[in-house]
Amino acid sequence: MISFSPVSEGLEETGEPATRDTMAIQIIRDQAGARVIDGEILLSRVLRRPGPTGTLFDTLAASAACLSDGSPIAVLGFGAGGVVAPLRAMGCDCRITGVDLWADGEVLFRELSGSWSGPVDFSASEACQWLRRRRGRYGLVIEDLSEPHPRLGACKPWASFDELPRLISKKLRPDGAAIFNLLPWPDASWPAILTMVSRPWPEARVIEFEDYENRLLLAANRLETATGLSRKIRSLLKKIGSSLDRRFRVRNLKSI
Repeated sequence: MISFSPVSEGLEETGEPATRDTMAIQIIRDQAGARVIDGEILLSRVLRRPGPTGTLFDTLAASAACLSDGSPIAVLGFGAGGVVAPLRAMGCDCRITGVDLWADGEVLFRELSGSWSGPVDFSASEACQWLRRRRGRYGLVIEDLSEPHPRLGACKPWASFDELPRLISKKLRPDGAAIFNLLPWPDASWPAILTMVSRPWPEARVIEFEDYENRLLLAANRLETATGLSRKIRSLLKKIGSSLDRRFRVRNLKSI
């Protein structure tokens, strides 16, 4: 767990989250694959074959497919690879590097998805340290980190608001993009959260959901319009038969 001092008005740390080692993770298997759950929180949905998960991971994958140019993708907060099945079903066959401190998630992923997953590497590392060590640049970085919290259930590590946006922006190619899967922060408004995370980039779009409190932030030096992205994301979700194709909206946050 990483904790950083607040640097933006409206965002304050809320105490010490529990570490991954103290999580009561349950792996619930079914015919399609498995759900990785901590309490009432779905951490990952891993499938036995490419296809829709019926969860927010589908929209995350569709956003990534829209922004990817086929170059390697880094996924910070890999979990058990919930984004891989919908991403591969959408025809995105790029190399994926997953980064997570919870190495058991990769074991489950290899068991259920390894035969068809394509090129997927894994590093059992802390996200900030991993990024600092990387010398190459990525076309797309997905930030999907979370931590258990004794009061909130789950929260983002403070690095997701502070250090990681800066690190990610430095590890992207000039035409690269970042996607952040964000959660509310206690006593902070969504505008404050989104402003802080998107600060390194001149353009950003936000995806809001009907039935998830999460918001996806898409950020880059140049992005397609919110209307254009919404149309492409819905088309990809329909292509794989995901039920999320009408359960979100895309809006503009900042433009050049």
